[in-house]
Order: sequence, then structure tokens, then C-alpha cells
Amino acid sequence: MNRTKKNTFLLFAAFILAFGLQAQKQFTLTLNITQIEIRKAPLIIGLYMDEEGFKSKYAFDSLVVLPDKENILVSFKQVPAGNYAIALFQDVDGSGKLTVKGFGIPVEPVGISNYPLPGIPQPPKFKKASFEITKDTLLTIPLMFSKDYDKETKNL
Repeated sequence: MNRTKKNTFLLFAAFILAFGLQAQKQFTLTLNITQIEIRKAPLIIGLYMDEEGFKSKYAFDSLVVLPDKENILVSFKQVPAGNYAIALFQDVDGSGKLTVKGFGIPVEPVGISNYPLPGIPQPPKFKKASFEITKDTLLTIPLMFSKDYDKETKNL
């Protein structure tokens, strides 16, 4: 291989390598979960990367944490750049899944990215809940309670 072809090949290889490393950048997503009233029931947190997963509850990644105070920080590490949504609930009854009543209204505390308090007027949609990760990100998600939520359960 002559010198010009070799230099062109090396330049092209370096470009491909640099582009590949840039495309594979990963970030930390930190969640500030607020308004946690129950300390003895785990939070089940799902990180979703598309509408299909969000609807079917098939998470890209998940965490289970036992809160010890009203506000906690939890992190997803090595999250590739992209659009995501967060859905979480507090498993007060220990069933391992979100307990709902008629019309799918949650009985247990829930939190959804980009949904403000005091409640969710309709089932959450990925498009509304989604946010973009292009760098390390901090997101605050308050827990929401159904108006029919049994206040006595908070004594757990």
C-alpha cells in the first residue's frame, strides 16, 4: 500500500472509531423522588425507551428501592443517549404490581416523568412523559396519591 492510500485509510479508520465512540456515549440519569409518605414499602421504578415498552410495562431498565425519607435520589447508570420516560409506583400492598381500581385508577402512589401534581387526569402517554438524555440528567418526580387512597396505609 502506498503512503497516500495508507494515510487515507488511517484517517478514515480514526473517523469511524471517533464516530462510534461518540455514538456510544452513556450518561447517568438521577431521579429526585419527592413527597414519599410511606417508608416501609418499596418503590418500583421503570425506565422506558419507547411507547410500546411504556404501554406494555416492559422497561429498558428498572430499580427497586426502599425509601428512608420523604425525598430520595436514585440513579440509572450507563444510559445511552435517547428519549426515555419514567413510571414508578410504591408497592404498598406487596403484590409486585400496581394495584388499580375501576377505570385503571391507581390505588397505590405513582409518579410519571413530566406529569405534575396533584394527579394524572388520564392514562399517561410516552410522548408526554418522555424526555431526552444527551448528558448527565437530574429529573424530579413527585409521588401522587389517588384521592381515594387509604390514608391509614401511610402508617406502614
